[in-house]
Amino acid sequence: MKPCSKCKEGKPLEMFHKSKRHIDCLFPWCKDCCSDYKKKRRGEKKEEIAAQRKAYRQTERGAELHRASERHRRQTENGKAKGLAAKKRYLQKLNLANCEVSRRTLNAWAAQVKQLRDYCNWCFSEDNLAAHHILPKSRFPQYALDVSNGLTLCEDCHTTIHKQEV
Repeated sequence: MKPCSKCKEGKPLEMFHKSKRHIDCLFPWCKDCCSDYKKKRRGEKKEEIAAQRKAYRQTERGAELHRASERHRRQTENGKAKGLAAKKRYLQKLNLANCEVSRRTLNAWAAQVKQLRDYCNWCFSEDNLAAHHILPKSRFPQYALDVSNGLTLCEDCHTTIHKQEV
């Protein structure tokens, strides 16, 4: 039995997290108190923590670590399953879950759109062309594969358009 320094109750040793920092190799708070504290802190500082994480990911080191962890996650069986589940949810959101819409189908749509014009509709550049949905797939899934719902844009103009939409 050990007393928790937060709730002052005597609890069995299994109710404490291990910690090499402390003399008895156990954290002074019980697992319940730790859990309550973390939940409370997460609720109070949610936006602040999200801003800190976003700022860190924008640094070179943070972006590198984020990419590495994403690559590792996708290689695990659990990560692959989550990726397939996310793809299924995305297609359901687009009301295309029962259709045979895949990355290959969207790439074919993009190739058709780019065949119509071999230059950017905005800046007339012929480099790094991409296909853009005029009506977003998320709001108008029925037009997701309609060639008339596409524009040929260079990567720079495409990025500019998506930044303006947000």
